[in-house]
Amino acid sequence: MTELIDKWKELNHDLHQVLQQIDVELTPKDAQDVFLIIFSGFIHKATKTLYAINLLYENNLSEEAQAIVRILFELRITFCCFLTMKFNDPKARYERILDSMILEKAKQARASNFGGMTEDEKKNVLNAEQAASQKYSPEELKNLKKNGFTGMNIEERAKFCGEQDDYNVAYRNFSRNIHSTDYLERFISYKHLRREDHDEYISSRDIYSLGLAFISANEIARNANNFYKLNFNAKLEQLTKRKLAINQLSSA
Repeated sequence: MTELIDKWKELNHDLHQVLQQIDVELTPKDAQDVFLIIFSGFIHKATKTLYAINLLYENNLSEEAQAIVRILFELRITFCCFLTMKFNDPKARYERILDSMILEKAKQARASNFGGMTEDEKKNVLNAEQAASQKYSPEELKNLKKNGFTGMNIEERAKFCGEQDDYNVAYRNFSRNIHSTDYLERFISYKHLRREDHDEYISSRDIYSLGLAFISANEIARNANNFYKLNFNAKLEQLTKRKLAINQLSSA
């Protein structure tokens, strides 16, 4: 399985290079196009997150990489929601995102008792929070404050985007590397506690993790390429063909 893992690493490295080019293409030249600013924010986050995953895997930090894969997966389904949620007014799409950011900033500031803020800054935050809050019903406002612009928790977002399987397999399992509540990895570092198929288990987990990283980042890249009619069709198609070839090797 080492050969498969190396192929996935190489593929994700090459995908990052394409994402990096897309990121440069979509970097807003001014602050007038709010939609592009938000859209390109997803692309920039995907680019940096995939780079972090690649860097961790290059340094044999697979468990730490899996924690970042969870972040990339969540970014993917949130980006899906951003593109596919229906709004009566197109402006409401990004206004809702900006409002949710304001509400989150106010919540964070209040939790720290507005530490580090001047009185003017505190006043500005509270005024912005009040203005944003007035746009929504009490129930909708509650969901925005809790779950961001989608108003849905991560499981609901996954269901909305048809990604329940990856949510159940990856999001739940990879959370152990974030919350440090599963000590299995430490236990199986001792040979006498390992299962017989230990090496296969570790390899298959890494293959799944690397594959999910590719699928998540590739979907974001392809959406960006298609939405803004960029010139990366051939490169992305070649990467997809390589991914299919790796899948065939896995099932052989």
